[in-house]
Formats: sequence, structure tokens, C-alpha cells
Amino acid sequence: MAAWLQRLTLVLAVVACCFHNAAAKARLTPHYNVADNTYNFWLYLPENYEQTQGNTPLILFLHGASLCGRNLNSVKRYGPIDAVEEGRKIDAVIVAPQCPGGGWKPEKVHATLEWVKQNFPYNQQRVYVVGMSMGGYGTIDYCATYYYEVAAGIGMCGGAYVSAETQQNLAQMPFWLIHGTADRAVRIDESKKVEANILAAPEGGSRLKTTWLQGGNHGAPARVFYHRDTYSWLFSHSLNDDNRPVNRDYDFTLASLRGAYNSMPRGVVSVVNSSKGTVVKFTDTDFDGDEFENITYDDIDFDAGEFVPAGFDDDVLDNNATSRGVLNTSGMKKVKQAESHDAGTERNEARKKEKSTKAKTVTVRSGDTLSAIAHRNGTTVERLCRANGLSRNATLSIGQRLKIK
Repeated sequence: MAAWLQRLTLVLAVVACCFHNAAAKARLTPHYNVADNTYNFWLYLPENYEQTQGNTPLILFLHGASLCGRNLNSVKRYGPIDAVEEGRKIDAVIVAPQCPGGGWKPEKVHATLEWVKQNFPYNQQRVYVVGMSMGGYGTIDYCATYYYEVAAGIGMCGGAYVSAETQQNLAQMPFWLIHGTADRAVRIDESKKVEANILAAPEGGSRLKTTWLQGGNHGAPARVFYHRDTYSWLFSHSLNDDNRPVNRDYDFTLASLRGAYNSMPRGVVSVVNSSKGTVVKFTDTDFDGDEFENITYDDIDFDAGEFVPAGFDDDVLDNNATSRGVLNTSGMKKVKQAESHDAGTERNEARKKEKSTKAKTVTVRSGDTLSAIAHRNGTTVERLCRANGLSRNATLSIGQRLKIK
């Protein structure tokens, strides 16, 4: 047997084993037009959901303006879904809708969650809402409107569109406002207006928690989505809590948020099932991109989707195959093209477009983080690190030039 075929056989055996184990762990599925007056959304079901179902907490994530549109894959650029795919273990149902534009409508968000409740049971006493920027506005508006259904919320670098009177409802639930003091996109005054309205409520501010990140810009709070304390704080609250007190045992600073990516598990981190196939993402450090240099994929049967071992160079796939996919264990046939509307194909087309676009460079500004730079330039931290040979915990210097792909 040729050396390359032996290596291929070994790799496929490992991938098949990982896929089998991953499929039992979690599912991430896109949902479109499920009912009238609902948003399209991603639904993440955690490990052992089939056993826990109605006892499983739910996290609702509302994205910012840059992710608006009709390409649902954009919603995975940052937030809890991306955190799960990066390895953060979150034992909750996660609903991540996409706003086509014009801002979040609380009633439409609520109708989306109602559909989820009817089709994927969750613990209605433990519903949590998080959002940033436009999603911060959406989180504040939603929680103020449906405060009696939300156990706790975190509104970051946003404000409110609902009336001051409606905002006062936030005084009846644990709510955390987070904003950078140097935010020039949405000034901290917007969050402080919400704070003032809550403090003016008959209940006062005993359930309000505020964190003003000193020197933090608009992107500074983004790492909150990846920090384990975020989820520990959320899960410590329930609608069943006597008098619903806020947990004040946790807080963030710019320095503490730099450790958001610490303790991320390695190995298989997500499984995506769709009508066209299954997507499994890997971050297994046992794989080495060099192992794939001379492998041709023409004899492998792939279905729509992808498997991505760490160190696996996109160029290898671009040179050897016309689509990416999860191994179909039914046999070794030829590569199947994914249809144009498949999520995996959309992702590939986006990558090809990125490769065809001339790389640009940006200058690191005061208060910048890798996450903020990636968000500002429509890329991901992973790609930013790969393009510049950086680790996620790299220290940035003001004036440093970074390549953006």
C-alpha cells in the first residue's frame, strides 16, 4: 500500500471515530421561516440534551448591526455559538437569531422563542439573554418587555429603544450592564441612561449590576461571550429564586477579559446537522497539516459539510478538492459537490472570495483586542491569528500592523 494511502486510512479512521463521538455530544442546526413573525436562527442543543430537555437552560443571543442580513452563517462570527465552536462548554440550549436589519423587535424575538419552546423544550425558569451593540439594545428592550420570563440578562455597549417607563421593569430582575468608557460607536451615556431609569424604578437598583470597562472601546466587551464566568453568572439565577437577587460575585476588567480563551477544551467542539449534511469542526492538536500535503481527495465520498483539523491548511483543500465535507462511512467514492444553498458551500464561497481579495493591514489602536479588530474588519480571531502568526493570548502593541485576510 502506498505511503500516502496508509496515512489517509489512518486519518480517516481517526476522523470517523471522532465523528461518532461528536454526534453524541451536541447539535447545531439552522432554522428558516419556522412561523409567522419569527427570525431565522441557529439552534444549539448541548451534550445529553435528549436526556435533560425541559431541565436544560436556554441562552438567547442577539447580535450587533454588522451581522444583520440573510446569511445565517454571519451570526456565528462572534457570540455564544462561536464560543461553543471554539471549545467553550456551555450546557444550555442556545438560540441565535438573525435580524435582517432595522433593529430587534421584542415581540418577534419572543415569537421565535415560543416556537423553540414548543419544539425543543427547555427550562422556562432559566432563560438568559445576552447581546452586544445593537444586540445590547435588543437585550435591554427584550428583557424590559419580558422581564417576567427572563432569569437574568447582560446588555453590552448598547442602550434602549423602549420607553423609560418600560426600562424600569429591569429593576425587577437581575441585569448586568457592561460598557467600555472609551466606546465611540455607542457612547457609555446610552447605558448610563438605562441605569438611571432602573434606579428611578420603585424597586430601585438592588438587582442591577454595572461594569464600566476603563479605557475599553466598542469591541472590548466581546470577550465576555467567551469567558467561563459569564455563564457561571447567568446560570446562578432562576425565576424561582426568592426575591430574585443579583449575583455580585463576578466582575470583569479589561485585564481579566484577556483570559477569556483560557481553559478552552480541545478536540471535537461542534456538530452541525442540516438537510444537506453534517458539519463537524475539530481543533485536535494531534493533526498536523503536513500529513495532508500529498493526499488527493478524489477517492473519498464526502457529503455537504466539512471537517477541519487544526493545522489543516485551506490551500490543501483548495488544491485537491472542489468541496469540503464530513466523511461518509458508506464507502470511498468520489467527491460530491454541495448545492449552492448549502451552508457548507456558502462558507466555502466566502473563503474563496476572501482569498481572491487582496490582504490589507490595520494599525492596532489603544484598547484594541484581537476580538475587537476581527469584529471591526469582518473576520475571525482564528483567521487574524493565522495571518499574523499570533496566539489568542498575544499581547498587542499600539501602532502594531496586522494583516487582515
